[in-house]
Amino acid sequence: MSLKYAELLSQARTNYNTNRPQNLVATRRFIDEDNGSNLGGIMGRRNTVSADEGAEDFMTAAFNKVVASNQTLAEQMADLTEGSSTNAMTDPDGKPLDILNKGDSAINDYSSQVVTQEKLWNAIEFSESSGRPDAENTVEDGRKFVGKLQFGWARLQDYMRDEGGAFELDEFKGDEMLQDMVAEWHKKDIKNQIEKLENLPAGFNNKNGLTAVAHLGGLPGMRRFIKTKGKYNPHDGTKEKPGTYLSDYYAKFSKIK
Repeated sequence: MSLKYAELLSQARTNYNTNRPQNLVATRRFIDEDNGSNLGGIMGRRNTVSADEGAEDFMTAAFNKVVASNQTLAEQMADLTEGSSTNAMTDPDGKPLDILNKGDSAINDYSSQVVTQEKLWNAIEFSESSGRPDAENTVEDGRKFVGKLQFGWARLQDYMRDEGGAFELDEFKGDEMLQDMVAEWHKKDIKNQIEKLENLPAGFNNKNGLTAVAHLGGLPGMRRFIKTKGKYNPHDGTKEKPGTYLSDYYAKFSKIK
């Protein structure tokens, strides 16, 4: 049998008054729950309806509220999961991973793909700037590329158009947090575009290699590189001193597993 807080308090008062020695001076051992001035914090809110009128006391009401909240949460979860698919994640080819039905193997495969992407971008970042957020490179035509991933002004404008905000190249160079935000958008954009590609020719179907090509030559450059099977193959250097060719990046980063 369960008792309400008010009933427990009343019983405790009765037991105390009955059993205490008669020669002791009565002292206030229990806080009067009907006296708001004796209560502190959230307990100091006065109860405007007495327990005798059948209203729930504070503790009972709080408990019932928690129970009701849990029931609501359970109902909401049921609504969310009703008719949902276990294919919540996709592999690098965009195919759904049936996590629940395939068990640990699917989860391990997905985890390895995440690790591979992290390794890939860490390697690209090191190749571009040795991981230095203040790195800057000016090419022959005067364009500047800055930061850990050596973004140029055109790509930063793509970001501002898609995500909003406004900043200058020098501001971007001096703000590592901003660089990381743009990098996450950049990575996701490339991944999404690569996942849409179909019927990739042999020798041009490694998605890590294509990711590096898209970073170096842009998404249009990557598509042209695939379409021409590597005949479109510019570099990022000068006529006198050629830099890195798209094919160099494809071969280099295709090796990452």
